Amino acid sequence: MKKLLTPFLYFTSAVPVFLGILLPTIVVYGFFEQFYDVRGLEFILGLILFLTWGTVCFWGMNRALIDIEGLQKPSFLDHFRQSLFYYLFLPLAYWAITPFYGGLAQGYALVILAAAGWAILLNIVHLTRLHIINRPKTPEINAP
Repeated sequence: MKKLLTPFLYFTSAVPVFLGILLPTIVVYGFFEQFYDVRGLEFILGLILFLTWGTVCFWGMNRALIDIEGLQKPSFLDHFRQSLFYYLFLPLAYWAITPFYGGLAQGYALVILAAAGWAILLNIVHLTRLHIINRPKTPEINAP
């Protein structure tokens, strides 16, 4: 039952990522826009927040999923199971980007595509790290 629940839990970790990017970007951009010419600042600020806050949220959820499932030595299939919904959103976001040129819909699709790719990459890194740490040690051979 826990293994069926983990793809949903990992997918829900995108909600705090989007809120943690959107709200501070709007507040900071709105504040500085009153005093300075800040064209382009929202992209840079959003990128910095995405890389830091997204990493914290996705990495924390990866650790929680490992604790919930009790994985000792994760396999390749564990990654695909945990990241299932993000893999489903990759082609959907790409399909949403291709027919449009510019506009808000393409911006949202691009953010979804980036978040899905970042979540997949962090899950691969986390599970590979756990797999390497927990592999059995080979006995050392003492040469004469």
